[in-house]
Amino acid sequence: MDFMPNVTGWIVVGLRALLFLIPPSILFWLMSEITAHSLYLYGQRTQDGPRGQSTYRFAVQNNEDVALSEHTLSIEILDEDGRFEDGPCVYLGCNGFEPFMDPDHRRWSMTFRELPAYDTWTIDCTMNALAKTVRLEVGEDATRLAGNTLELAAGQQSVLVGRTATEWWWAAGAVSLGLVVYTFSTFLYRGFENGDWWFVSAIVAFTLLLHWSGRLFSPRLAPPVTQGYWNGVRTPFTSEAVAPQGVHSGT
Repeated sequence: MDFMPNVTGWIVVGLRALLFLIPPSILFWLMSEITAHSLYLYGQRTQDGPRGQSTYRFAVQNNEDVALSEHTLSIEILDEDGRFEDGPCVYLGCNGFEPFMDPDHRRWSMTFRELPAYDTWTIDCTMNALAKTVRLEVGEDATRLAGNTLELAAGQQSVLVGRTATEWWWAAGAVSLGLVVYTFSTFLYRGFENGDWWFVSAIVAFTLLLHWSGRLFSPRLAPPVTQGYWNGVRTPFTSEAVAPQGVHSGT
């Protein structure tokens, strides 16, 4: 008995099922990435302070024209012997927040009420000399975030993560998705013909034109609002949380 025709038939059925399942899942993933709330994170090792200490400056910027609702921002020392030497000093203007220092002084976090549109906050930290690798993260909750994790490694002086416009790989992903769908459909249903190259070229050209137009005509970022740059709030060097009104700074 020849089982090859049956096996070939099942393979074709499987490929046809993938044709209908994979493209929608990729589209959903692309849409979730495109619609994610965009942030900028910046970290810099500023100097080696007295008594073997090191100072760091971190910044978080909201790239959207809407405020980011309540989230938790954390700064964690990844080195086993690294420690905070003092509570970080936070510059965020009149925005309320609640800080918390872990008992081992390796992780500090702050829960903020909201990060206003286009606002930029800075955080100054003092750590011991053994703190070489530090991670800054804005945790995801109900809102999907882009550019929300930064890691400053031992050999780096500064790091910037985040996005302001559609990167080139969105265009590449869109072209690839179109070609995959077209290739599967032609291979499974009627075969590939020489004239189809015109259709493939049209997919590529249209997608690249759409990507170029998006970069050319998309709104530019407004200058960041630096309302918090002048009044710093020194957070406590304890493991107990502080009520927002206890650290709410005015301008």
